[in-house]
Amino acid sequence: MRSVIIVSGSVLLLALVLAGCGGGSSNKIVSNPNQVVSVTVSPNSVSLNAGDVVQINALAVNSGGTPVTATFTYSSSNFALITISPTGLVCGGVWDSAFVVCKGTDSLGNPLAGQATLTATSQGVISSAIPVSVHPKITSLVVDPVAGCTSTTQTQQFFAHACSTLALPHDASGPCAPNAKEITTLVGPFQWNATNSQVASLDANGLVTAHNPGTAGIFVTNTNVSSPVANYRTCMPIEIRLHVPGDLPGHLTTSANLALSGTQTVEADYTDEKGFALGSAPVTILSNDTAVATISGTTVTAQSFGGAGIVAVCVPPGCGIGLNAPVYSNLFQITVTGASPATTVFATSSFTPPSGTSPTIIPIDTSKTPPVAGTAINLPGTPNSFVVSANGNSAYLGTTAGLVKLDTAGQTVTLVAANILGTVLAVSNDGTSAIVSNVSVQPDPTQQHFFVFNSAGVFQDFIVPGAVAAAYDADGFRAYVVANNGNVYVVSPANPPQLSMQTLTIGGSSTSIASLASDPYVYVANSSGLNVIATCNNAQQPTVTTTSSVQLVAPMANADIVVAVNATGIDIETVTVTSILSTNPPLPFTGPCQPPVAYSDQFIDFGLGAFTAHQLLTPTNGIGGTNGSHIVVLPAGINKVLVAVPGSSGALIPLAGAATEALSGGMTPDGNTVWVGVGGTNTVDQITLTNNTDAAQVAMPFKKSDGTPAPPDLVIVRPK
Repeated sequence: MRSVIIVSGSVLLLALVLAGCGGGSSNKIVSNPNQVVSVTVSPNSVSLNAGDVVQINALAVNSGGTPVTATFTYSSSNFALITISPTGLVCGGVWDSAFVVCKGTDSLGNPLAGQATLTATSQGVISSAIPVSVHPKITSLVVDPVAGCTSTTQTQQFFAHACSTLALPHDASGPCAPNAKEITTLVGPFQWNATNSQVASLDANGLVTAHNPGTAGIFVTNTNVSSPVANYRTCMPIEIRLHVPGDLPGHLTTSANLALSGTQTVEADYTDEKGFALGSAPVTILSNDTAVATISGTTVTAQSFGGAGIVAVCVPPGCGIGLNAPVYSNLFQITVTGASPATTVFATSSFTPPSGTSPTIIPIDTSKTPPVAGTAINLPGTPNSFVVSANGNSAYLGTTAGLVKLDTAGQTVTLVAANILGTVLAVSNDGTSAIVSNVSVQPDPTQQHFFVFNSAGVFQDFIVPGAVAAAYDADGFRAYVVANNGNVYVVSPANPPQLSMQTLTIGGSSTSIASLASDPYVYVANSSGLNVIATCNNAQQPTVTTTSSVQLVAPMANADIVVAVNATGIDIETVTVTSILSTNPPLPFTGPCQPPVAYSDQFIDFGLGAFTAHQLLTPTNGIGGTNGSHIVVLPAGINKVLVAVPGSSGALIPLAGAATEALSGGMTPDGNTVWVGVGGTNTVDQITLTNNTDAAQVAMPFKKSDGTPAPPDLVIVRPK
């Protein structure tokens, strides 16, 4: 029985379609539209197992390039090796008289092997000769492995081998040994393929051109046989440099002061594992605070006063494909000097309201003097948490009815997931994703979950205990969820996820987590100290020494500074990240990938003795001075707001009236004002940090179930 290999006749179909599209050839004057002037055959080469059959397609066109209905005859340069039926079926051997049986062996029963050509003829016009290779049946294909990596834009030659168990004698060594013989010289061209064209492309001879950093598989096909993939890697960057265009090497400009609506062009280049330097690197450039500064391509635009960090990152799916090992640039610091414009503050209460009434959010218009509470926004359930995105467009609330999303501009709420019950731990910078834990509503550890929700309504459900805090990387590729059981869970918020959840065991009990502005490290407030995790490989690093146990940790946006609340004050850790090029050898993907880091600590003691912090608020601008440099702590059970300035000392701001404590709040992007929900007075207060005063108090109408006043213990600030 013959075996038939069908080759698509799409060339003929394409020609017929083009002929009907009114192309340029339709305007030509054709004296005889049925006269054949050219004949072509597809495919343009054939590799055929002895005894197999393949369909070829012939096409005849007239002088205008229009296909002509024609009859073809076929000819072989070696009828002992290949014969062709009247319908274009090529036999790797000799057809019987009825064109039913294709005999692919010689008189001794050995498979035929050799090369020949075939042609098609119509109206006396002969096609170009098509090469045909006949060979023993290919039983396997092998692609030689290539060690190391190839730098972007560079090339790497691959080689393939065809093997046959039917060809004798079998090889004693080589890629086909011990059970087959190599027949590469007998077969026709290989079809070369890459599993990811973003990483690499190939020509017809197996020459690979490297594109974006990452991994791909290289494989070949021939006569419907495919090789296993050979691993290929385009070299990863080990240092990404983000700077102003035109800078000289070693003299890079990595910060800019902008006026409102001002722009700054930036440029990213890198050095890879082989020391190859590339300009216009295939990386993503992003802002970690789009309320202050956005970026489109390579142009940064100032949106509001404050500070933002601009970072270039090699991260899937555009860079580092298949490696899942993010590489980050230096931090490019954007400072927009000036006072934040009036905005909206939103307040709610976690106390269940009286029967027959709805929980509400109260918007506060801060443009009025004094600030004015607006119309209440009804909620479908009592809230337990309230977190706003960095861009300020969206906020999420965990409620007794499920996960609720607030559109801060339209001041409307939507129940986006009734089946997600719990506390919102974190919201992605762009507001499209939120992480929710049910620990607060589910005391049984075996039933505890956390969820990663995205705005498409899809969520991931992770059945793990103890999740109490979370943080997203600025690029949104990873999120880190810390638990009170000593674990850190690393997840991919993307839909679909780019990687499976990884569990890191760091010990102790964790309460808070923050990502460094430039993103190579995340910091965990843990009972054992300020723990550090490298984002490129999720490896735990040496613990940062602080003055005492850490309660909360938070980053600054446009400076590599993390702030940790300890028992009596704060540790301000200035983080110096240096190039991994300083290591020897600089090969992060065959060894450690985390860049070297050093810390400089400033401790500020507020003089209150030991206290517990409700919340830590850090500025978007961490570059000293008075603009945007304030750090605020809301202590539990103390009628003061604690404020500190890096490089200076701390101060205590008394709350107005009969206030007992500040419970929750947010800071404006310029770092000059915080708005806090206050217990005792049940007001939302404007704390002016430029003169350390409780400048305004806005009464809130919230009630507990028994009708007594409820404090506004959940407060956020829309950045602009």
